[in-house]
Amino acid sequence: MKKSLNLCCISLLLVLISCQKEEPALLERTVQTLQEKILDQAIENVKEEPITVTAAFSVRSKGGVHDFFSEGDYWWPDPGNPTGPYIRRDGQSNPENFLAHRKALMRFSEIVVNLTSAFLITGDTHYVRQIKAHCNKWFVNDSSKMNPHLL
Repeated sequence: MKKSLNLCCISLLLVLISCQKEEPALLERTVQTLQEKILDQAIENVKEEPITVTAAFSVRSKGGVHDFFSEGDYWWPDPGNPTGPYIRRDGQSNPENFLAHRKALMRFSEIVVNLTSAFLITGDTHYVRQIKAHCNKWFVNDSSKMNPHLL
């Protein structure tokens, strides 16, 4: 819940910044309200090292170490055919599903969004350098990047 609230607050801030010409007073009040929370979180985010898809691998993935792999929450192995296709159990999350890549990508997006908000509030380029470090690790560095895929 805490992360969802943070993302909602940051999203609101970004929307207000984009329409600041129309509502400058609303943007100012919003920044005053959210600034402390965003900057406190940014202090923590600056300390965090990038974690990409190469940090974990699932034996069920047909791709390589650089390929994002995720399994649907409600899909389970078929007890009658364990090597066959999974079956759906609506509303029942499979605790054996591989979640490491999904969690890493959510973490990456939360860190980048929060550091972007901190930069927009303060103008401090230290936040931009941290964003760049995370983006380089995820998308540029040959040993840690995620392969591009459009499916």
